[in-house]
Amino acid sequence: MSGQVSRTVWGLVLAAGASRRMGRQKLALPLRDGKSMLQHVLSTAASAGLDGLLVVVGDEGGAAAQAAIDPAGRWQVVYNLHPEQGMSRSLRLGVEMLERSTVDAVLVLLGDQPDVSAAVISRVAEEFRATGASLVQPSYRGQPGHPVLFARCLFPELLQVTGDEGGRSVVRAHREQRHLVTVDREMPVDLDTPDAYEAWLRMQPDGEEPKD
Repeated sequence: MSGQVSRTVWGLVLAAGASRRMGRQKLALPLRDGKSMLQHVLSTAASAGLDGLLVVVGDEGGAAAQAAIDPAGRWQVVYNLHPEQGMSRSLRLGVEMLERSTVDAVLVLLGDQPDVSAAVISRVAEEFRATGASLVQPSYRGQPGHPVLFARCLFPELLQVTGDEGGRSVVRAHREQRHLVTVDREMPVDLDTPDAYEAWLRMQPDGEEPKD
């Protein structure tokens, strides 16, 4: 038998933002694969070999919450009743749930980055499983980006973050311990404005654009 330690990694998709810059709920917008933006991100994460998956959305009756429903039960939905407190509120809610379990690490994804691939998610998780590093992040042609993996030892610090910056302060505090996974492609973009969304659609393979 192998002596390798089994380390569990859960994904956490942050999807409770108000989409003010988009002017409508961006996570419910359709992409070329027929899924909404959030459904695409969740389906990709669910196919990446993680041990579990949480998604934090806002109002239970909102468009993002509806987009997060999965009859197959591939992920758990968490409701953030105070999204006005910023991204950190969603991060803390997810980490609080995972802290009560035996999970070894959380891998944080953003609901508006559909270009993050299952392969990159898997590579980040496997780097942690192989090394036990406290912080793992992909480096897109020299630029660190998402998803970001935080080991359990960093959960107490994640539970102290405030505002709309998510876990950036924790990443800065532990940059020297970070393991980077090299990815030979451009940084995934945030689709948070109408121009970014339309430009992203134009750059996808030919085909009929989805209807609203």
